[in-house]
Amino acid sequence: MVLVMGMIRTELSNKRAFQAIIGALAICTLAGCCLFPKPYYKNPLAVNGFFKEKKHFVPLKISSFSLFNSPQLEVEIENKVILSEVDLSWGGGMALPLNTLQHLRNKTLIGRQSSCGLKGKIYESDVYELPQIHIGKMVIYPMRVKEELPEFVEDSILMKGEKNEIHQGRIGWRAFSPFNVLLDCEHSAMVMCDSLETLNEQGYSIDTFIEAPLLLDRGTIDFEVVTEAGSLRCTLDTASTWNYLNKDLENPIQDHRLLDLDDIKEKSLGFNPKNEDLLVFNSEDRWDTETFQISEKDFGPLNFIKMKSPLGLDAILGMEFIDNHLIFIDFSNKKIYFSKLPEERSLFERAYDFFEDKIINL
Repeated sequence: MVLVMGMIRTELSNKRAFQAIIGALAICTLAGCCLFPKPYYKNPLAVNGFFKEKKHFVPLKISSFSLFNSPQLEVEIENKVILSEVDLSWGGGMALPLNTLQHLRNKTLIGRQSSCGLKGKIYESDVYELPQIHIGKMVIYPMRVKEELPEFVEDSILMKGEKNEIHQGRIGWRAFSPFNVLLDCEHSAMVMCDSLETLNEQGYSIDTFIEAPLLLDRGTIDFEVVTEAGSLRCTLDTASTWNYLNKDLENPIQDHRLLDLDDIKEKSLGFNPKNEDLLVFNSEDRWDTETFQISEKDFGPLNFIKMKSPLGLDAILGMEFIDNHLIFIDFSNKKIYFSKLPEERSLFERAYDFFEDKIINL
């Protein structure tokens, strides 16, 4: 497959239009809050032609963006290409619907896995192990895959009367953690790269990157920010269109947050016995922060939709933030880097200034 990384995203205008229509609907529940996490790799990775040396730089094409603006990659399993949504709020490997899992010949049932979503509902899914998956020339093995439940997908919608987009698959951050990853939605690319130095050697300007500690202790990709209302622990979520605030700025007790993510396995038992929807949400209730500082660098102003989820999280940063930044996630050193894209650049300049005439065979 030949990828011309300098192409302008032809569906950009349609994608933005869908964003405006859909509003706050497109947040996938944080299934990264797995109650019984297990290691996803015996032997972390094998990549034909890459990773034999310490340095690596492997761009992967973002094939498309969903109606909710989430990036999607083509994942090959048993010679079948599955368009999979990248969900960096989920600390898992892959999730596939039952009708896809049933047609996979080489799978081994591992057991069942519990997870909890933003609405406080508990989901039980069968988990399988696949011998390998392919993303471009990358071969990752083995890979654990859980069944994507229809009710989980339905519950990812926060507004009644709207239908979710049917996804062929979903892939979490655990699949990328052995490599480190650069999110470059501007050029429809996810780049597997070992370091900032290698990014610089490949033509990315790293001078504007701001470094922050990467927090993975709760199964989500988190980092700390400072606003005029105090500090927030933010979760990076490519499966969400918008930014969400789950911190009551007027109530220091935060009594709506019933489940502490730092101790979710123990405290989830008996937490929601009727498995009811405990989310309070109004898409019109918003908060505009004037300052949004990451390591003393201001990335604000920023808009958040307020919600009250029973999960103990502060805020979610969705694609409206991610799409306007270069973000490098250095899993190996537990650091995350941000660079804000200049707003005044034209679409033509933004599409061609980096990958002009650069063709990469994947």
